[in-house]
Amino acid sequence: VMNPFSTEAVMGALETALEMPPAEKEARARKDLAHIRANTAEDWARRFLTDLKSMQRKKEDHWMAVGFGLASFRMVGMGADFKPLDTQQVLLSYRAAAQRVVLLDWGGTLTPADTGFYDVREEGKYEVPSSVLTTLRQLCADPHTHVMVISGLGRDTVDAAFGSVPGLSLAVEHGFHYRIKSGPWQQLLPGVNTSWREAAEAVMAVYTTRTLGAYMQKKGSSMSWNFSSADPEFGALQARELQYQLQAALEGAPVVVRVGKGYVEACPKGIDKGVMAERFVGLVADAARRGRPAEPLQFVLCVGDDSSDELMFAALQKRKDAAAGRGGAAPGHDLFTATVGRKPSDASAYLADHADVVELLGMLSGVGSSRSKRFASAGDLQSLAAAAGGAARPQQDENSRPPPLREQPVRRSSQSYNPGA
Repeated sequence: VMNPFSTEAVMGALETALEMPPAEKEARARKDLAHIRANTAEDWARRFLTDLKSMQRKKEDHWMAVGFGLASFRMVGMGADFKPLDTQQVLLSYRAAAQRVVLLDWGGTLTPADTGFYDVREEGKYEVPSSVLTTLRQLCADPHTHVMVISGLGRDTVDAAFGSVPGLSLAVEHGFHYRIKSGPWQQLLPGVNTSWREAAEAVMAVYTTRTLGAYMQKKGSSMSWNFSSADPEFGALQARELQYQLQAALEGAPVVVRVGKGYVEACPKGIDKGVMAERFVGLVADAARRGRPAEPLQFVLCVGDDSSDELMFAALQKRKDAAAGRGGAAPGHDLFTATVGRKPSDASAYLADHADVVELLGMLSGVGSSRSKRFASAGDLQSLAAAAGGAARPQQDENSRPPPLREQPVRRSSQSYNPGA
């Protein structure tokens, strides 16, 4: 699928078609033939007329048109105060913080949203640039910085991509399984009931048959219908209809149906990126308070690009607001939430694209490493501090590391967080 009005896109598509390997040509032909045999012109006409009769006119008052075509067109409202992330303020807060948490999405945040494969099931792998892995290693090498990548993909895929980074925490399937640094894999909500998946699979199979390029994926706790390789406009329409059908079929089951970037997913209630992000921040904050010496959590950065990441932004802001409402002598942490791309979001700011995200992480890793250098540059964030008009918080002893922690029960989890693990 390409934009016919773009000369570069047409040239690229023609080049791809001419240089396509025979195996890929045969795979594409088989998929197209199976779709044609399963969808006759009569079936298409019947569905088209049914959908046409069910359409209702939307009220367009107080909304703004964004995007082009059915795939990206939407009526949204966007606040005028939604601005790019203030990276100078982020660097200042990061430098001054005793303990830090960095939460990151994967696709569209650390790497481009487009995997580059014509069908990810055929390739069976997702690549992460070595420069991104190097930046993550530098961040995780700082014992005061706790980094977690939270993805909706399966455990094997995420572990294969990021398992080589020492000290990096991972959460897969939106938090169904997670691992703190080099510790064992745990379940966010043990004993999940998955008996509803048979009904969800039956509904998804109907839309897989009628949507060329779409396919189903079974995960540890969820069922996903992926339409990223389908026609953008038709795939988006089918995804919206599938969402309604799943919600009706699974009514009464402990399941939530979400629509993300190129997928529709049915997963158990109580398992999402927001719950996982809140759990990780809570574990780090509790461990920091029990350390010797006690070091408060003073910095949280959360970046994502998908609709599922909105749950992280909302949960972290709610947690911070609740802590501020309780008051107390201990100061709260600085919270920075950013969505990738300028769009309506629960995040407080945005970054232009994944390249800006990786660049920011590289700057943070440089700030962390410079703290241990006796003769750091005089301009190393001092000019930023002057521009912000405030003094930084006192620095912690660079040689101090948080000690091992006592076992302490955590909500829905029997393992406490050990920052030295």
